[in-house]
Amino acid sequence: MKFLSIIWMFLAMSVFPMFGQSPEELPLFSMSQLTYEGAFRISSHSNGVSNLNYNQGPIAYNYENHSLYIVGHSHHQAIAEYAIPEIVKSETLSELNMVETPIQVFSSVLTKTNDGNPQKINSVGGMYYVNHGGQAKLIVNGYEYYDAPADNTMTTVVIEDANAIETSQLVVTIVLKAVPAILLDGFPQYRRHGKKHWKVRILRVSPVESPLYQGPVWGRLHFPLK
Repeated sequence: MKFLSIIWMFLAMSVFPMFGQSPEELPLFSMSQLTYEGAFRISSHSNGVSNLNYNQGPIAYNYENHSLYIVGHSHHQAIAEYAIPEIVKSETLSELNMVETPIQVFSSVLTKTNDGNPQKINSVGGMYYVNHGGQAKLIVNGYEYYDAPADNTMTTVVIEDANAIETSQLVVTIVLKAVPAILLDGFPQYRRHGKKHWKVRILRVSPVESPLYQGPVWGRLHFPLK
């Protein structure tokens, strides 16, 4: 295939009245509330050290560049940034706009951490873009695909300059045997929970909402877990 069509669907959901209500009183979200608003495609051509063939889908939205960070080929686990073009509301692939050239080419990140990656973390689970004190940063959750001894403790690194992934310093920020309990103000807050260590999709949870996420975290896994 000349192109790998990566479809990014912009979905809108119904907005419930929130004023005067506690989070516990709000209705639960369901898929029926989503409406397809359009999509676009990204070229699968190689750039930098990877391409989008056989990618597993972790993405992060850069609200300042109106762009997406995306992980490339599963064997490379590199990250690139692509501008989001005009969205076309169509279900015919040939009618969707194609992005050919990235803002930032695919660059390896997990092998360039400031600790040298001694635990051989080899997969990106999730990403989250944040402007912290005027500096663009990319939070990256990492894991080892097959942690047979169950001895991995590294969970998260921060790309210090999200606008220069290829040359940026990468700092290990969280080293725990834990899974996330909540994400407060865009940053992971962790709680010890046995010996489980898994990948996460990172999202922002406001201080008002965060009490709802206290307690065990459950998820469906599709990779080996010790």
